[in-house]
Amino acid sequence: MLKIVRQPAVLNEPVVDPAAWTAEDLAADQGWIHPLTESDIAELDAAVARVEERGLDILDITREDFVLSTLGDRLDGIAADVVDGRGLGLIRGVPLERYSRMLLHFVHTLARGFDEVETFLFSTTLTRVTKRLTRRGVDDIVPTLPRHVPD
Repeated sequence: MLKIVRQPAVLNEPVVDPAAWTAEDLAADQGWIHPLTESDIAELDAAVARVEERGLDILDITREDFVLSTLGDRLDGIAADVVDGRGLGLIRGVPLERYSRMLLHFVHTLARGFDEVETFLFSTTLTRVTKRLTRRGVDDIVPTLPRHVPD
């Protein structure tokens, strides 16, 4: 990817920003898509097992509790690209059958703490659920999601 340096906006001039991309740009450079490897998933499984063994509530888990010695560096890079680069990232291969509830807790916490975080669910369509996650607790939200996410 060509490194674009963010420049201040100028009225009536094109935006110069790494987050000013088009669908064609994203199709041509898929560096924003990050598939998990079997090793990444094993590391994630081990970190979850350590946290579960300690009986930590998801809201009490800190970065120090959830050690990802290899995957953590990749996630830091993805986060940096989201904040200071392209403004988006897609992590593929998360085993949802094991982690869907944990991920919902995670995005719920993010959505309540940061105005800039948007949350979408994939089914046969892409559905924005950010507002639902900021209004109530995850345990209240989960049963209602099927009514709001078309299949």
